[in-house]
Amino acid sequence: MLFTGMRFEGSTIGIAFTATICETPKSAVGLVYDGGEELDRLISTTAHELGHIFGMDHDDTETCLCEGEPSGVCVMNATLGNPAPKTLSSCSVATLRTNIAGDLGRCLDNEPGKTITDPACGNGIQEEGEACDCGSATECIDPCCNATSCQLVAGAECRAGPCCEINCRFKTYGSVCRPLKNDCDIEEYCTGHHSECPGDFFLQDLTSCKSNNSYCYSGVCQTRDGQCQYHFGTNDAIDECYTLLNTRGSESGHCGFDGTQYKPCLERNAFCGQLQCEDGGILQTTAGDHKRTRLPSSSFICNSVTTTAGSDEISPGLVRDGTKCGDERVCLYAECVNVTSVDIPPCPVDSINVKVCSGRGRCNNDNQCSCSVGYTGSVCAAVVGAEHHSRVNGGIIAAAVIGTVVMVFIIVIIAVFIIYLVLHSKSLSFSTAEKRTPERSPEPANAQSQVQPSVKHIPTRPAPSAPANPNVSSSSKSFIPTRPPPPHTKPIPPPRPSVSTSKTSELSHDKPIEKRFTRT
Repeated sequence: MLFTGMRFEGSTIGIAFTATICETPKSAVGLVYDGGEELDRLISTTAHELGHIFGMDHDDTETCLCEGEPSGVCVMNATLGNPAPKTLSSCSVATLRTNIAGDLGRCLDNEPGKTITDPACGNGIQEEGEACDCGSATECIDPCCNATSCQLVAGAECRAGPCCEINCRFKTYGSVCRPLKNDCDIEEYCTGHHSECPGDFFLQDLTSCKSNNSYCYSGVCQTRDGQCQYHFGTNDAIDECYTLLNTRGSESGHCGFDGTQYKPCLERNAFCGQLQCEDGGILQTTAGDHKRTRLPSSSFICNSVTTTAGSDEISPGLVRDGTKCGDERVCLYAECVNVTSVDIPPCPVDSINVKVCSGRGRCNNDNQCSCSVGYTGSVCAAVVGAEHHSRVNGGIIAAAVIGTVVMVFIIVIIAVFIIYLVLHSKSLSFSTAEKRTPERSPEPANAQSQVQPSVKHIPTRPAPSAPANPNVSSSSKSFIPTRPPPPHTKPIPPPRPSVSTSKTSELSHDKPIEKRFTRT
């Protein structure tokens, strides 16, 4: 809001554009005359112009009421009362609620770039140097914030916000924090390293929408049908309502108000003047009153919004800026101009493929690229790397890696345990077989006959004759030393035969031997 000591023409003491609080590059600017009069009059005028910036129109004194005002008028009345009003009317409050809940409030949640007050821990306002500020130590109930230091508690990453979990941790990268509102909006998602949702952006002005039949402007696909639906719940009127009525310059059709009279539209600007809608609907907004006009050449009734608009505002009854008014033409300040004449900076282009935002994002109202999930950079040419994901994903990849490592570790442990059991069981079986072999009972005759064919393959040399040992089978005689064994206090089992490699390979085909010794 700007204040000046220079007088405006006529009786005007303030001026502002309606519903421009979030518009760029216009910005929300109001101008108020300060002639050194009473402070309450200056404050009331400032509130009045701020009301316009937030989308409020002039009050209809018959339907818009406010209690407790001695002058009988409210803040948004077209004329300043005496004493100066301090209360918004019921119409203004309803309009403000509707506008903030709709597209008009899209920028109000954006984090400001800086504060204008000195930081003070405990005032409940997060300021420079503070990670959080939950008020004084006695009133702070935030488990994520240390009220004494205005810093996060140990282990916390955030304390509040659409991208902060209840456990004081950032939401994962790519989590949607602001869904699409309409086909001219841009979806915002969490970055993984901030508790707030990124700034609320929408598609760049004059981006095509509605199957290339309309244009996006101020975050809305502007159509006359949509504007009539907003005001009356009906559709756009026939062309004659624009070409016949708006060129007259009257209450029922015009291209604006210059402070003293309605301005007639030039023929080329007729579709950018007063919005003309089909009859049958009831005025659904608090923008003012409506005017029903029957065309002289037919029975068609043109319905339009009329207001007590002064020179300090653009009438809300006009066709909105950005509305298509012909092939490659668009309404701008009640004029139908060529889209090429509108000064809109170009969007960033990939130098290799010459694509806007590399085809991996959309150009926003700040004339910058809003990249799709997984891409980053000024033209969305860079892929979000693993090191970025590991941090900004808030644990997605880290959890996957940890889960994989744990799973592999468990599988290895199970495999080692199974191998241990198999080897241990075989070792026990071999040990048992060795211990039992010397103590086994003499083999039956048929077993000896089966082993006998293997004896002829064992190289032997003549041995001195000795009396036969009735306790030793013939198959084991060739393996017993020829000299007598030394005396023993108790009998010992016969020595184990020494088998050559060739015999081992042949004995592997001997079924009775295989049953005893191949289990190792």
